[in-house]
Amino acid sequence: MRDEEKQIEIAGYASGAADLVQINDAVQKAWEQIVDDPVTRAEAAELLGRRPEDLPRRSPFSARPSEAGLGVVETALLIVAVDFARDLGYDMLKDAAKETVKSALKSLWNQLLKERVEEGLPTGGIGPETGVPDDVQ
Repeated sequence: MRDEEKQIEIAGYASGAADLVQINDAVQKAWEQIVDDPVTRAEAAELLGRRPEDLPRRSPFSARPSEAGLGVVETALLIVAVDFARDLGYDMLKDAAKETVKSALKSLWNQLLKERVEEGLPTGGIGPETGVPDDVQ
């Protein structure tokens, strides 16, 4: 399977004050906060339709530079989940499963992870949301 088939694009952002290393470090630390706390771990598992013990220690999310057209933004980043759906037992060959997984991961990012990531970065660390290429009309 090619890399682009393994990743699920969750959110797109314009460049901010932080670089990809800083953002990915903040993503991992935020994820560890979630899985280390039994309450937020249970919330995350519920959003994904899984058991809390099924959640991996390593963050399924990472920031990557965008190569697709996000309008006039030349440098952008995508928050993506790689291999996470497979690891949780979703059949990504089915379109319905892919949309279900993408929706669950977006909810997880927006409800539990994004704010924690931003707290771990300098002000303006992540630029304004631009959407993901699939969402661009």
